[in-house]
Formats: sequence, structure tokens, C-alpha cells
Amino acid sequence: MILPVNQVMNEVDLNNIPKPTFNTLPTVKIKNTIALDFSNILIDDDDDNLVREHGVTPAHIEDLRMSFGQGVDMTQVPPCVIKRKAKGIEKEYELVYGFGRSFALMELGQKKWYFTEIEADEDSIDDVRAVENEPLPKLNNKEQDLKAYLVKKVRKGTLKNDELDIRKKLNQVSLHRKQQSKDRIVQWVLEDCGTPQKYAFYNKSKAQVWLENHSKKDYVIGGYDINKEQYGFLVKEGYQYRFVVNAINNYAETYNEKTKTGLHSYCVAHMGAPTANSSIPDKRVKFREELESILSNFKKCGMNLDFIHIAGALPQEKGIDDWKQLVSI
Repeated sequence: MILPVNQVMNEVDLNNIPKPTFNTLPTVKIKNTIALDFSNILIDDDDDNLVREHGVTPAHIEDLRMSFGQGVDMTQVPPCVIKRKAKGIEKEYELVYGFGRSFALMELGQKKWYFTEIEADEDSIDDVRAVENEPLPKLNNKEQDLKAYLVKKVRKGTLKNDELDIRKKLNQVSLHRKQQSKDRIVQWVLEDCGTPQKYAFYNKSKAQVWLENHSKKDYVIGGYDINKEQYGFLVKEGYQYRFVVNAINNYAETYNEKTKTGLHSYCVAHMGAPTANSSIPDKRVKFREELESILSNFKKCGMNLDFIHIAGALPQEKGIDDWKQLVSI
């Protein structure tokens, strides 16, 4: 069962949450599934996470955060805790495993979650951590496997040859795969099946092709724009902060003490695939709002950021957007 993160604590019955088995560790006792505030758990990734030499990496946490943002698979066993023996301590429990998941859930704003509570001595706790990190033998789908699977369904007629239907089916069978990987798979399927495409999606090379073949105006998407005397950037939704930092760096590096100014920067925006709750136009509005929020926060700190601009967004809705110019956002 896949549930949105913010619904889990209200809708899931404790008795329906699966428990782990540690048949090879007879000294370990599995007690109950309990709901705990993260503030009541000692989470020490550096000292306690012995099976990860350097703890969980920020990249792994970000992958989990993005995955959980699409929903949580409640058929999987939850993280695990053990009650601490010391008296009068602030945090009653200690995390045994599930460090990456716990960090990701906290990043998503979760204050509490479900945990398996166990009893074990110190040596057995380390054994539990090692056992939990050993996966069952299985052969994961490769991108080409999923592409072939979807193409077969389209050709058999069991899946409509429509981009949104293809994306929906891929999400059903591979919910937690990275979005970049899913986008590649879908594009291959569309090309193989000759699917009428409602949307265009970009990377730097495809954006450059649009500039050369379609755009009435010239833009630069990764360097200095001689005509505008500004720096140009291609910015995907979610990466506005990186654009702002790069623009600030460019302004500082080109700052002229005599004129009291540096070079400006502009961004050409593009969006990821639409969802049931967020269309391409919705995403463009959110792009501007998030960028304006970032700029507002910097301005509150005393920075004047009037050297940062949005040139517009790349056309993505076929039959709706004008393919000769950027879309105003």
C-alpha cells in the first residue's frame, strides 16, 4: 500500500505494519510497533551506523526524500529502535537502523513515525544492523527492461499509446525510481511506439536545438550572452537556488568599483513532467513563486538582487505554446 507521507500517521493501523524477522539472532526479541516522535529518539549516524563506514550520505538521503515525496510503501518494515536503559535521559529510545529513512522523513517535515521496538544486548544490536542491510537476492529491473515491458503492453493494446498513460503505468510499477531514469525510459517508449507527444522535455542539448531551430530571439543557456551583456542559465524547476547562487557569484566576480555594478544574469526555465495535481502552467507559476521567495529572503538580509531575471520558460505544451518564443512566467 502506497500512501502520501502526511497521511501515514492518521490512516495506518499499527497492527497492519509488518515486523522484521531475525531468525539467526536468537538473543534478539521483537516487541511491538510503536509511534514515536523523532525528538524522543537518539539518532547517532556517526557512531551507531556501523554497517555504513561513513554513515548515510546526503545524496542517499536526498534520493529517499524524493522517493518518499511520491509516497511511502507501507508493506516494508519500518525503522527500528531500542529503549535506552539509562534513567532520567532526554531521549528514551535509540535508533537501531533506518538512519537514511529517518533523515529523509525529517527533511519532509515529519515529526513522528512508526518504529519496530526490539530488545537486544549491545553486541546483538550491531548484528541486527548488519542483517537488516543484507538484501534478499533479487534481480532489479534495468531501464531497458522497463522500456521493453512498456512497449510490449502498448503493442498488445493493454496500455493506451498515450504519454500520460505510459508515465502513470511506469509510476505504478517503479514508483521509487529516480525521476531522471523514469524520464529516459518514457522517452524511449514514446520513440519506439510513435506515441503522439503532448509535451516536450529538455536537457541542455535539446534546449540548444530549440534555440537554433525555433526561437525568434537568441539566448545563452550556460555562459556569457554578448548581445545582452548578461549571463544566461538553463534552470529546471527545483534548481532556482543554485541559479541564484551562480548569479551572485557572477555579479561579484564582474563587479566594477567605479560603476558600482556587476553583470546581470537571466534564466530560461523548464519544467518536469506534469502530474494529476500540477500542470505545466501550474509548475511555471510555482517556479516564479519559489524564485521570488528565495530572492525575498536574500533581500531581508540586506542584499539587492535586482541583477537576477527570468527570461521566460521553454515551450513544452504542444498545440498550446508558441514554439517560436519563450513562455512568459
